[in-house]
Amino acid sequence: GYRPFESLDGRTLYYKRADGDGPLLSRPTAGGEERKVIECVAGRAWAVAPEGLFYVDCSPSEAPTPQKDDVRHWDATTGQDRPFAGVDGASWAGLSASPDDHGVLYVCFTYITDLMMIDNFR
Repeated sequence: GYRPFESLDGRTLYYKRADGDGPLLSRPTAGGEERKVIECVAGRAWAVAPEGLFYVDCSPSEAPTPQKDDVRHWDATTGQDRPFAGVDGASWAGLSASPDDHGVLYVCFTYITDLMMIDNFR
C-alpha cells in the first residue's frame, strides 16, 4: 500500500495502491479482507479523523468546469459520506484533520514571478 495510516482506534489500516488519483482502501489491522472505502481520492488529499476520514473527491463532476474542489467527510461508523467544504487554490500535496473532527488543514501555493534587470552584474 501507499501512504498507510491507522485509524485512531488502531483497528483499521487505510491506504492507496499508488500515488495519484485512485481508490482509498482499508484492511483490519487484526487481519482480514481488503475493501474499497472511497471510489476516488485526489492524490494525497486524505486524512484520518476521529470519526472517519476527510478527503478530496476526484470522481468526475457533474458540472462542466468545477470552481472548487469538494472536500468530503466519510463517517467510519455509519458509512455516511457528506460534503464538508468547497476549496479552491489548493495543491493537494496533503491534508490533515483537526483533533475535534471539525476542520482540515491543506497546502495552498501562491506563485509569484518577477523579471528583474541587474546592471553591472559580475
